[in-house]
Amino acid sequence: MALIADLCPNCQRITRCHVVERGSVTGGVILGVPFVLPTSSVTFYCGECGCEFMSQTWDYQKYLSPGEAMSLDIEAILSLTNPALKEQLALSKLKAVPELGGAFHLHEQLKPGVLRTALKGALLQWPCLDEGRRERFLADTNDCTEALRFARLMAGRSATGVVGCLVGALGCAGVWSGCVVAFGTQLSVWGWLGTVFAGVITASILSGLLWSGRDRRWLKSVLIPEADRAGIRLGWLLAVLEGSGPSKGSEDELASLRHLAPALRADLAASRKTVEEAGFAFGALPRVIS
Repeated sequence: MALIADLCPNCQRITRCHVVERGSVTGGVILGVPFVLPTSSVTFYCGECGCEFMSQTWDYQKYLSPGEAMSLDIEAILSLTNPALKEQLALSKLKAVPELGGAFHLHEQLKPGVLRTALKGALLQWPCLDEGRRERFLADTNDCTEALRFARLMAGRSATGVVGCLVGALGCAGVWSGCVVAFGTQLSVWGWLGTVFAGVITASILSGLLWSGRDRRWLKSVLIPEADRAGIRLGWLLAVLEGSGPSKGSEDELASLRHLAPALRADLAASRKTVEEAGFAFGALPRVIS
């Protein structure tokens, strides 16, 4: 019988739990056609109190045989068979550390993505850090929090207009009108399809050119100067835009700024600022060094 370590809901202890898999068969009739499908369920028996329960964190892949688990303590079994629970317990303990209140608040605000994952990884390293690295982590967390606040503020100011759409529509209409004047009604079906396609492509190109120019002007004349005045590090602003995204089905509050990330990165490169990988705190996230 396989073993894992899990939190028993009855005795509220991390114990050696026996994995029990039960197979069954379900059947029915769809449109007059009978069917039979095999099903299975997995439950656990607490090794201390015998309570049967279903795990909330086990990934259905990692388990040990009784022989493998015999020489291991409960911490080792937990690490090998249920790392998600170990991570959950570690984060719960860290929430009691007063210095980390801001970091956990930031973790709750960030959308799923590499930025949030890196922050969680840095939090889990906290007990192993010396005083200097802890100060650096807290400073990075504060910089990221300020960059997120600034991005939300500027996203509200980056309102899109109708000029680009209007120019695109006029370009599209111009192509269609030109084709009608040149060829009249003698176009074949493929000719009409080609005309429609050419108009759409023209509209897309004109709108793209207009909006790319507007974005560059807004970036240079508004976003970067405002960030400098507010003391926002552009590396963390870039990290916020590139390293987090909306959850599936949720609204993206930074949508009006995310498309500016490539232009911001290019501007930093043009101004001879180096975008490097951030340190231990945020793993693969960019930091700008003048």
